[in-house]
Amino acid sequence: MDQQRYDVGLATRKAVLTPEHVETTFRNTDAFTQPLQNLITEICWGVGWADDALERPKRSLLTLGILAAMGRFGEFETHVRAALNNGVTKAELQATLIHIAIYCGMPVAVESARSMQRVFKP
Repeated sequence: MDQQRYDVGLATRKAVLTPEHVETTFRNTDAFTQPLQNLITEICWGVGWADDALERPKRSLLTLGILAAMGRFGEFETHVRAALNNGVTKAELQATLIHIAIYCGMPVAVESARSMQRVFKP
């Protein structure tokens, strides 16, 4: 593991998902899942999300499209929250939802909308 990349990844992960979310994830990690969490932190967050070539709001919208296309709605909800945290507006999320409908199909868009609504509820 590259410690510097891990540290950058951890800071980025906390900035995007909130420190509380990351701390909860780590509290639910055990010896079996720790290597996976290390990989996620170092590579997903320390390489992918830490890259400045895409601004975080754009990266959030891209991630939502990918997760919708894959049908990964648990992660989708997490990244809706992250998108809002990254400054993505509800209007941008609505436009993304329409784009998801066009490129992924109506059933995926309906499930995406349900996920967004769950996040929007207080």
